Amino acid sequence: MPWAVGGKPQATTTPTPVYTVSGTVKYTRVPLVKDPVSGMPTGLETDPAKFVELPARGIMVRALQGKDETDATGATVKVWRAVGSTLTSSTGTYTLSVEGTYETFVEVVGIMEYSSSNQIRIVPTDITSSLPIVDRPLLALRKGADGSSPAGNTTPGVIISANATVDFNVGLNTAWWQTPQTLSLMKTGSVLETTGSGSRILGILDTAYTYAVAFGNPAPGNTMNLHYQAGTTWAFGNRPSFVEYDATTYPKSFDGGSYQFFGAIRAETGTGKDDTWNEAALFSLFARNWVVRQGISRALPTQSRLDFTDLQDLAPDMAVLEGFVPAIAAVLMKSPYLAQDLAAVPTTRDVRVRTGLGSDAYSAGNIAALSWEIALKSNSLPSPGTPTDWMKLDALASGRYFSAILAKDDSTYPIDIANIYTQIGRLKEAKSGTDSVDLAGIFRMRHSPPC
Repeated sequence: MPWAVGGKPQATTTPTPVYTVSGTVKYTRVPLVKDPVSGMPTGLETDPAKFVELPARGIMVRALQGKDETDATGATVKVWRAVGSTLTSSTGTYTLSVEGTYETFVEVVGIMEYSSSNQIRIVPTDITSSLPIVDRPLLALRKGADGSSPAGNTTPGVIISANATVDFNVGLNTAWWQTPQTLSLMKTGSVLETTGSGSRILGILDTAYTYAVAFGNPAPGNTMNLHYQAGTTWAFGNRPSFVEYDATTYPKSFDGGSYQFFGAIRAETGTGKDDTWNEAALFSLFARNWVVRQGISRALPTQSRLDFTDLQDLAPDMAVLEGFVPAIAAVLMKSPYLAQDLAAVPTTRDVRVRTGLGSDAYSAGNIAALSWEIALKSNSLPSPGTPTDWMKLDALASGRYFSAILAKDDSTYPIDIANIYTQIGRLKEAKSGTDSVDLAGIFRMRHSPPC
């Protein structure tokens, strides 16, 4: 024992040990099957041996520890609090640091975070629920620091005394805990799903991550809550998955400070109309969010347009918005064919088809077809090309064309609305550090000789 000045022994304290908890989060995806010759989607893979295991990227992972506290009655209760939070990497890995000596468990949360103020959350309630958003549950998977997950144990904490590896491999029907949004958890605060949403939750969020890598924020603004309940009947008829851009439409979206965005993912397991694995539907939804976020049009679209309605005679800005959405989805799908559903015989749309649309710039179909051709040209690919050619599409190559630019007088006030001509004009801009190709070199502007 060290001695202090004056000859008296000085007490020493043992530092609390700190350990590392790390692991990988993976999920099972059901892939889309395409005709090898035409490239048209023919439905989802039905052979489980051909399902694929993929890393879950950008997903929130938290460490929670239980400590005894005294409640208002003087009784001792164990309260579980989040002591660390991180996001999975592009390979699905995560690392957390926690103090030793406390019971600890790891929690994977059904949240994909693009930035600290922009989250996409999967909410396991109906979008019209009477619960305010702050009381609607989130989804979580939990394992103790030793990797255990005893059945029925909502807080599977174990005392951690060394570095630990805790992996999560989420299957198609794995049941999630429906848990309060608060960071403090009591043992009675979580309920296990009766119908396991399984890897569908991470499939939705990972598709959002794919979109974010290629184009940017897949949410229309602040926190976006996508409501999804596996095995339920879709209450919106033939309407595909959607986001409501007028947040005040759902008063329950008010969190006490602002309105959050609400959306719903179509869920009809077994009918082919569940959009979980339909990337065409999800990419269209995220593309619409991204285009709306850019402020291309002051008029907000009222519904998702994967219903194949040909929109004509639109205002220039709305024509760009409605035309860009299917084109962006097609580029990400690496195919001009977008599936409306994944039934036994999927209903599809070919974004190149312009039958009956004329040649004006106010038809969403015309702009979608033009944008597909620009994407091919940006990647130096032939037109019409083949499925083999389309697989070489790099979304980053044509990214600038899809990014809105509004003419302004002094960088403050717009002097014109977005239109297809300003977007085509972006092709002659000099290559920047974020461009993967030299668009100005590919689309070299030719001028007529002087008279």
